[in-house]
Amino acid sequence: MVHGILVNMAFGLVAGPLFTLLQGQGRGGLALRIFVGWTAATWALVLGVWHYQLSAVAWAYSAVTAPVVLWLIGWAGRHLGRSLWGAYVGPLAAGLAAWAMVLLGTPGPLARAGLAMVVYVAALAAIEGRRPLEDLRAWVAALR
Repeated sequence: MVHGILVNMAFGLVAGPLFTLLQGQGRGGLALRIFVGWTAATWALVLGVWHYQLSAVAWAYSAVTAPVVLWLIGWAGRHLGRSLWGAYVGPLAAGLAAWAMVLLGTPGPLARAGLAMVVYVAALAAIEGRRPLEDLRAWVAALR
């Protein structure tokens, strides 16, 4: 079940800034239509699989969330006049590497979480070079 809802959570994190863009561009009505369609599709799919297992419900949430967010990334790229797909390659690859470490079954949930974080940071640094460190410095400076 955790792996099913994990996909939903990851895509949900990507959705937040995209909905902020929609609302910031004065497209609150479009955002609302997407939310209503997203919710209706999620409930329809969940009600269709609820009698199987709880993990089926988790995967149903993810099965609806992923295409909605992928569409939003495409829409935002077209709206901004440049593709956003490249911005997601590094974090996605690093996330998959971290998830693979979790799936390998390191003993204990805290050990898996710690190893996943180390693998994510290392993979992201290997893929994107100094950019994650520069982002971290910018966040710390913004907090001051």
